[in-house]
Amino acid sequence: MSLFQKGLLAFAVVILVAVTTVAALAGYSTETEFRRYAAANNQRTRRLMDSLVAYYREQGDWGGVQQAFAGLVDSPGGHGRQEGPIEQGGVAAQGGGDIVYRVADVDRWILATTEGELQGRLSDAEISAALPLFLDDTLVGYLALDVPG
Repeated sequence: MSLFQKGLLAFAVVILVAVTTVAALAGYSTETEFRRYAAANNQRTRRLMDSLVAYYREQGDWGGVQQAFAGLVDSPGGHGRQEGPIEQGGVAAQGGGDIVYRVADVDRWILATTEGELQGRLSDAEISAALPLFLDDTLVGYLALDVPG
């Protein structure tokens, strides 16, 4: 095998590895975003958002939302916690477990969560993916979704 053929073979291998890596990353990113889209646009999440806005309307603020949130998410009416497939229009995206919901105020402070402790604020990336909670035309908070892969 000549030096030219060896160089051509090495170049082909590098291209193949690069294309495979880009395809795998694109597939993973697409799947993650689809799961997030399906979770954000299903009826259970929309009902949870409506319930949170109603809570804010009744209370006038987010005080005590962690205790109320646990009841909303675990209620038999199906407001929040989801296991298994996330269904949207006949399309199911298999989830690897429960969706973790977090409620944050307009200043991004986490006020309620379905898992773990209340810690810190939502990051810029989390805010851009979070669902805004509006009372009339006023932003009152965010519902962030952590969708398992």
